[in-house]
Amino acid sequence: MISVAVSNPLRVALSAWKRAPLGESRLGGFTVVNDGKLLLLAREYPVSNAHPTVQVFAFPKPGRVAAVVKASTDLKRDLCHPVVTAPGSVGSLHLIDNEGDAFLTYIQSHYRTGGLPRKVATELNGWRVRALRKAVEIARARGQKLVVSSGHHIPNRFFDDDSQFLCDLRRACSQAGAKLERLEGKRGFKAA
Repeated sequence: MISVAVSNPLRVALSAWKRAPLGESRLGGFTVVNDGKLLLLAREYPVSNAHPTVQVFAFPKPGRVAAVVKASTDLKRDLCHPVVTAPGSVGSLHLIDNEGDAFLTYIQSHYRTGGLPRKVATELNGWRVRALRKAVEIARARGQKLVVSSGHHIPNRFFDDDSQFLCDLRRACSQAGAKLERLEGKRGFKAA
C-alpha cells in the first residue's frame, strides 16, 4: 500500500474521477467507489498494533471541490482534522477495530451547509448514507459487525428515533442488506 504522505486523498480523488470505472476499484492505496455522483475513498492503516483503523472520505465531482473547500474555511480544525488532511472532501468517517467488531468513532461533514450554493448542497446530499453503507460492507467483509454507540465519540442526539443520522444509518443498512439491532444497555446499534 502507498504511504499516507504519497497518497493524498484529494489527489487520488481527482485522479479517480478521470480513471476509475463506475463501481469499486483500487487506486493509490485506496478502495475507490465511484457511483457517478460522489466518490468514496476508503483507506485502512494501523493507528496502533491493537487497533487498525479505516477512514472513508466522500468527494464531490472535481468542479465542486472549490465550493466545498470555500464552505469549510471557517470550521474548527487541527492538523489531523480531515478538512486539513483531505481538503475538498464532503465528509468522512472513521472505524476502529475493537473487541472483534468495527466501531464507528467519527462521522462528520467537512463543510457548512449554508456556505454552499443550494444546487451544490443538493448534489452532495446522501454522502453520509453512501459512507455508512461502505462502512457496513467493510465490517462484513472482515467478519465483523459495525457498532455505532454513544460510548465511542458519537453524540447522544444521533440515537434519537427522529434523528437524520439514524434515518441515514437505517437506509445504509437496508441498501447493504444488513440487519440493524439496538445495543442492549447502551445507546447505539449493531449492523450485521
